[in-house]
Amino acid sequence: MKKITKLSLVAFAAMNVFTACSSDKSAGVTEEADGRFDSLNANTLLAWSASAKQYRVAVSGAEQSGSAGVWRYFEEAGEGGIAEISWPVSLGSTEETLLNPVIDHCQGICGKFRLKTDSSGEKPRVGIGFSIEGLNFSSQDEVQTKLCVEYSSSAALKIVTDFGDDVGFALKLRASEEMRERCSVYSRMNGSVAESIYFVFESDKDLEGSFNISKINWVKEVLQ
Repeated sequence: MKKITKLSLVAFAAMNVFTACSSDKSAGVTEEADGRFDSLNANTLLAWSASAKQYRVAVSGAEQSGSAGVWRYFEEAGEGGIAEISWPVSLGSTEETLLNPVIDHCQGICGKFRLKTDSSGEKPRVGIGFSIEGLNFSSQDEVQTKLCVEYSSSAALKIVTDFGDDVGFALKLRASEEMRERCSVYSRMNGSVAESIYFVFESDKDLEGSFNISKINWVKEVLQ
C-alpha cells in the first residue's frame, strides 16, 4: 500500500498525474535541440519564465485568478519507502504562494529530492508541476504543438502531461548538470482537453539528486 506525504494542497492534480505515469505515452513525440520561448499570444498555450519574476504559469483560456498555473508538488512512496523534496528556503504560507520564495531564491524552481524504495518494490516518486485545466486544443484544423523547457537536473526525469482521456504523454528528459533548453513536438491534439503538467522523478532503486526548472513554453502550429 502506498503512502502519500506532503501533497502541498494538490491532492486532485497529483492523482491525475499518477494515471498518466503508469505507462509511457511518448509515442508521437520527437525532441528538438533548440528551445523557443515566445510571449503569450494567440498561438501560445502556456508560458512561464522565472527570470521574469513570474510566480505562476500563464495558461491560455484559464482564469488566472483560479488554480491553473500555480506551481505545486507531490511526494509519494509505499509503506517504508521515502519520497521527499528538500527546498532551499521556507515555503509560502498559502497554496498560491507556496513556491514563490523558491522562485525568488533560485531564479527557477530548484531543490533536492530523495527516493528510497520499500520491500514491496513499488517506485517512489516526486513531482513538481501545475494544473492547466481550461486549456484546450479545439480547432477547425489539425494542430501540432511544441513544448519547450529550460532545466538542469542531476538525474533523468519525465514531463508528464495528463489529458484525463488517456491522450496524455510522458516525455523523458536526460540528466544535465548545466542549464539546457529542450523542445518536443506532439501532433494531432485537436479536441483534447488538458488537466496538468508535472516534472516527475521516480525510480525502482534508491536515488538522490537536485534540479532546477527555469522556463516553460507550449505553442501550437496548424498542420497544413
